[in-house]
Order: sequence, then structure tokens, then C-alpha cells
Amino acid sequence: MRPGWYILNYHNVDWEDPILTRAIAVTTRPDVFRTQLEAMSKEGRFVSIPEGQAMLESGHVDEVLFSLWFDDGYSGLRENAAPICASLGIAPAVSLNARFTQRTEMFWRAKLAYLAHVDALRFVRARLRKSFESVPLKIRTWTVEHFSTELLKIIDEHYQEHASEAFRRDAFRLFAREDDVAALAASGWTITNHGAAHWPLAPELGWDVVEREFDEGEAFVRRFSPDNRYWVIPFAYGSEHYRDRLMRRATVVEVGERRNTVKSWRETGRLFRFDAPMHRDVLGALY
Repeated sequence: MRPGWYILNYHNVDWEDPILTRAIAVTTRPDVFRTQLEAMSKEGRFVSIPEGQAMLESGHVDEVLFSLWFDDGYSGLRENAAPICASLGIAPAVSLNARFTQRTEMFWRAKLAYLAHVDALRFVRARLRKSFESVPLKIRTWTVEHFSTELLKIIDEHYQEHASEAFRRDAFRLFAREDDVAALAASGWTITNHGAAHWPLAPELGWDVVEREFDEGEAFVRRFSPDNRYWVIPFAYGSEHYRDRLMRRATVVEVGERRNTVKSWRETGRLFRFDAPMHRDVLGALY
């Protein structure tokens, strides 16, 4: 492998893949996760995010470096990922969505996954077509690119109708609690900002809404990481609409499928991550 800093982006590590996440492919099995980390440890050296950042800024990244980053703050991190990482001496980063951890708003894409499971997505699609033009049969990408508060309201109305109150309340166990986050921070994990509720940075939202989303997330994250400097872009989408303003506030982190080098850092001022594959051949995805 070429020298550089390779940041691998994961989500959840768990044996269970519930209906809320099964359709959005965010769960890696613990045994596969360990196998991937062991393969990486034979190819290069693991560093924490602050360590890798310091090396970039000093102008010295002349070896293969690996780091782990977890998006969204799922409950499997403390129970499954943390012990495996600790056994290998790895200190990852996690980007939180404040409302998920605080249990005040469920991930809108998890709501869609549930509605698909109970064959209610057809009702969502029909309702969207009354309000928006050119809504396709498959709406996975369309909802990201056309995200708005009106779209979110439509999804939520159908989720409320088709999921019982008991199910909606129990669904939050998908995400880590605040004491889980505190434990991860105490063990050396870097806690970062993924926004309030994982809203895509669609142009329809506008900068005022985007900034409020990140400010809410930042206020929460700083309870665990007072010096946080990282804002992680949801869905690797839309940062081009707001990038200059975002970069005035924080270090922007994206999924860009590229290694970080001194050159890339000096040219862009951003950090890039690889989406970790859910199969065993993690190194093959990095070449």
C-alpha cells in the first residue's frame, strides 16, 4: 500500500441487524470486524484521529497509517466494537447525532426502513408525489438529494401511523446512551459532531438550517469533547453547497474514498474516509 493515512468509516458492530437498519447496510459482525482490524494491523500502524491530524499538520506522513471512525453512535459500539479495539490498542473516533443519543428524534432513514419492512413505503411514495415532482419508484437516493422539512414531516406522519408507540419507544435502543458515550470518551475515543439528526445537506435546507443542525450537535458533543474540531458530513452528500461556510467553523470530514496525505490536506483542508466494506477483504477496498 502507498504511504498515507487511511481512515475507515464504520457504523454499527453487532450480531443483530434489526429491521430499522437492515435495509441501510450499517451493521458489521464482530468477528468480521476483528478480522479486518487484524489484517490492517499487519499492513500498517493504527493511530488515533488527533495523532493522525498532528502528523498531517507537521508534514510527515511517510508510512501506512490506519484510523477507525464510527458514524451515528450505535449501541453496538460500547458492547462489541470497544472491547475489540481495546484488545488491539486502537482508539477510534465516533461522530454523534445529538437527538439519536438523547432519544428525541429517530433517524429518518431508519423510519423509512421500517416502513419498507411493513409494506408502507408505497403510501409514503404516493404522498411524496402529491407534493414533489418526478418522485421515482426507488426513493433511497431521491430522499437524500431532495431532503427538506416537508419531506421529513411526511415520513414521520407515516411512521407514527404504522409503528406502535411501544415500538417507537423501544427503537431508540438502536443507539448508544449518554453513559455509553461517556465511557467511550473516558477510554480514549474521539467524540465528534455529525449534526443533530443526520439531515442531508440538500440545497433546499439553506445555510441557516444546516448551521443550526451542526450547532445543536456541537453543543451536545462538547459535553464529552470540549475541544472538538471535527464536523462530519452526513451521507457524504451536499457539502459542496455549504463547504466554505462549514470550513470556517470546523475541520470538515467526508467519505471521499481516498487516503489523506500532506498534499491532500494542504490542498483541501479536509479529511477523507473510506467506507469500510462489510465483508472480510478490507485491504482490497483500499488499493
